[in-house]
Amino acid sequence: MPFNIGLTGLNAATKDLEVTGHNVSNASTAGFKGSRAEFADVFALSYTGVSNLATGSGVQLSDVSQQFNQGDLEFTQNNLDLALNGRGFFTVERDGIREYTRAGQFIADKEGFIINSAGQRLQGYPPEGGADVGDIRLTTGEAEPQATTGIEALLNLKSTAEPTGGEFGELTLPDGFDAGDPDTWGDFQSFLEGLGLDVSGTDITNTTGNEITLSRADGTVWQTFADGNTAPLSDPGGLDSNERISLSTGPDSIDLDPDDPETYNESTSLTVYDSLGQEHTASLFFQRNPPPADKTWNVEAFIAGESVGDGTLVFNADGTLDADASDPLQIDYAPGNGANRLDLAVDFTETTQYGDRFSVSRLNQDGFAPGQLIDVSVESDGTVFARFTNGVNRSLGQVAVASFDNPQGLQPVGGTNWVETFGSGEPLMGRAGDSGFGLIQGGAYENSNVDIAEQLVNLITAQRNYQANAQVISTADTITQTIINIR
Repeated sequence: MPFNIGLTGLNAATKDLEVTGHNVSNASTAGFKGSRAEFADVFALSYTGVSNLATGSGVQLSDVSQQFNQGDLEFTQNNLDLALNGRGFFTVERDGIREYTRAGQFIADKEGFIINSAGQRLQGYPPEGGADVGDIRLTTGEAEPQATTGIEALLNLKSTAEPTGGEFGELTLPDGFDAGDPDTWGDFQSFLEGLGLDVSGTDITNTTGNEITLSRADGTVWQTFADGNTAPLSDPGGLDSNERISLSTGPDSIDLDPDDPETYNESTSLTVYDSLGQEHTASLFFQRNPPPADKTWNVEAFIAGESVGDGTLVFNADGTLDADASDPLQIDYAPGNGANRLDLAVDFTETTQYGDRFSVSRLNQDGFAPGQLIDVSVESDGTVFARFTNGVNRSLGQVAVASFDNPQGLQPVGGTNWVETFGSGEPLMGRAGDSGFGLIQGGAYENSNVDIAEQLVNLITAQRNYQANAQVISTADTITQTIINIR
């Protein structure tokens, strides 16, 4: 009957209007995927199938097909807003019920869990890895401290630095110098007397109160004698014309006193941390040795005024460190606050002795204090990073992404969520960026994929279809009325 056929057309046009209206009303809903009304014609079937003479019985709604094409990204100021750029769904769960969504507007609740507006918790992988999927939780307490385990020092010590511990000088002997002839001494005698030595005849008397060392240009010791001793210049080996000699009065080194700048050449400091995260200032003091060991520096560490380790740095003629000849500095310190002892090796491998300027290029340590959470960001692979006030960045987990063989088979359950069905197949869980999964954009969410212009055209089409089917019913009524009026 034409009445029934027209009625099916009216119903179909109504469904088309409902689907289009639903799309339009959700044009601004984050993660919403528009639908399309799909129709099929109706034929009356007999036992043997459709007759060749059958005219059809109208139309029916065959499916409301969801369209999972990508929506535009909307960037926000919330780092927990997430957008999937490509294939996949976020997984959310509450009370053991797992659902899937493209809506990535998330926040953190009072317990630190990442949730959506419905209170469902975002699912992900734990920071230590593995295949188990569970709630992602942000750290709300302090990040634990890390004790310093080593120090890396890159410095330059002045090659022209004066040694500590006595008087030092160098002189090139004049042409014709004869150690046995005082008449040829000239500048050499003045040189010795200027350092506080008593020169009488061919003898030198040590009246300085310290030990004296006379060295040749090649660094070999020519004479060493204690306070009050006298040494003849004509001792074995003698001295030759035009020979450069150096002389030092005093011990090889003196005790280093951090409060007395006369006892060291250079110093630098850095902060180290114990196992409780408490800060301690470690100061390094450098003391150059007198000739002939003037390529050797003593280094001593102090914490809270206490000497906590010493060593020596020996340099080659080209200014680089001779690691084999050097004695490493090892810091050993008991904080006294219940923390573990600090046992720190100081690495001076790249330290040099160049030029006439002391410099510190790098002075690093690997410890840090406790820290408070100040920021959270999400990488493109879904890794959730937390940044703390102590400069530590830590992974709190990785967002899990679900993929389906047939996403159009998913059942919408409201709230821009879907659940799996037999038609969709079971979810394949993975990580963003893996094969078959899209990437995650932090600080953004996916807008609805509804095209308003297209939907407005659909409204016009559905309206015309409704009017046309109404006209079928009106025409059928006119024909029927003609038959009724026959007499």
